[in-house]
Amino acid sequence: GQVFLIHHDIDLYDEEADLPIQCRALTITEDLGQIQYIFSDKTGTLTENKMVFRRCTVDGIEFSHQENDRRLRTQRELDLDSEELAKLRRWAVGALSRGRAAPREPLRRAHSERARAGPHGGSRSLRRRDSGQPQVAFSSPM
Repeated sequence: GQVFLIHHDIDLYDEEADLPIQCRALTITEDLGQIQYIFSDKTGTLTENKMVFRRCTVDGIEFSHQENDRRLRTQRELDLDSEELAKLRRWAVGALSRGRAAPREPLRRAHSERARAGPHGGSRSLRRRDSGQPQVAFSSPM
């Protein structure tokens, strides 16, 4: 029934190609009904044409792609380290040009702040299945 209606929907007709939509799956309406979010930037295309899957939640159960999550977390930390180094260099150049000495105390990083907030900042109220292995959405390499 639903596939017939989709096939004959005038709004889904391609005038340039003179073709109606072609439904090749009987479950298309079920699949389309499950879509909750479409990700795009303001121009309608993904920035750099990349989207990295991190995690999704189905019925309160979180599924994640651990390799991507680990890689993104490492990249974020490297970006923070680069920003901190750039700030230190700017400060040192400014201090030397004004004739001041560099600080004698080493810079301290606030890793404890990240540890208290959790890896994603904040607490999660999502359930996880208590099986021996973590749930993953897929395990394909990026």
